[in-house]
Amino acid sequence: EKLSCLTGEGQCSISYEMRRKCQRCRLNRCFTMGMRKDFILSDEEKERRKKRLEENRNISSKRSSTSDSNNSLSSTSISSNSQSFSQTFDDIDHLLMDMEKYNDQILIDETIDLYHIEDKSLEMEMLSHQDRLTIENVQSSFLSYFQNENMQCFPIDATDHETALISWSQSANQIALRFISFFRQIDEFESLHADDRFILIKYNLLPLFPIFKCFIYKPINNSYLNEENQINEKHQLLMLSDQSIDIRRTLINLVLSLVNITEQDPILLSLLLPILIFSQGLSMNENEPSLKDSLAVNRAQNYYTKLLWKYSINKWGEMKTYKHITQLLTVIFQLQLATKKFREFFRFQYIKSNTVDKVTPLMQTVLHIS
Repeated sequence: EKLSCLTGEGQCSISYEMRRKCQRCRLNRCFTMGMRKDFILSDEEKERRKKRLEENRNISSKRSSTSDSNNSLSSTSISSNSQSFSQTFDDIDHLLMDMEKYNDQILIDETIDLYHIEDKSLEMEMLSHQDRLTIENVQSSFLSYFQNENMQCFPIDATDHETALISWSQSANQIALRFISFFRQIDEFESLHADDRFILIKYNLLPLFPIFKCFIYKPINNSYLNEENQINEKHQLLMLSDQSIDIRRTLINLVLSLVNITEQDPILLSLLLPILIFSQGLSMNENEPSLKDSLAVNRAQNYYTKLLWKYSINKWGEMKTYKHITQLLTVIFQLQLATKKFREFFRFQYIKSNTVDKVTPLMQTVLHIS
């Protein structure tokens, strides 16, 4: 409270070049960035703090000397690290507490450039030009394959149990083909060994279907609930088990959770697809073979995960991003279990009804029938 703005307006320009001009506005900028007022200590508190720091440095120095007597090479490294850490702690303490200079005026120690730190922090989360191009291309491909009114609904012919199974496999086959076409537009996927592409499609494609359902979901019409009512009416005719209804309801709830978390943002959904397709072990199938180049797959997944994170930070901010990503991970784990049950159920139904030969080769692969 001892400081006053030079202009009296409290809106001075604070930048790297101008940081010494107005101490009041500079301090306000620090508080805006998150520095707590209770970090500004009294003279007595600062003196106690300095003594404690000096004691810590002495302890570190003694430990470094002890290490030197045992191993000179190790001692050099430890001593260097100790000095580095001590200097870092000193800088932080100066930044937060040593704020009184020149006739009771508060001034943050210049050994750390606060605005340089802020700029670096923002820069780390900023989307580069290449990031934006990649996001634009992925989103464009996603929309070109999935934003199609003909894709909105695939009516299932439920004349009888066998017909319903075949009809579902045909509609699912169309969705699967579009997924594959989408992934073929992603360089990291296309550059993989053919065997690795086949394994990723076979074991990771089915868990992606709810992403498509999330994108086309129409909250106004509550299309999922209407469709579920129609399924329940045909339950007796199709002679499906209660297990299938439970699986379906679980998947519906997961789709609705995805709708809530992603807000049906096509960019988020389009970035989520490559992250999941590159997820080794997503199917939870112990018979899934090893990839020829798992490093390339991990590298691709990391790249799109970072893109998703950066985009989310820019869209929601840091705290909301933590919340959304945590919720998203929970849904993905649940999706793994639900998809595993879904695959096993349909696989059993096709084998039991002796209709495997009427299922397309692609869906036989995705359902692990062949």
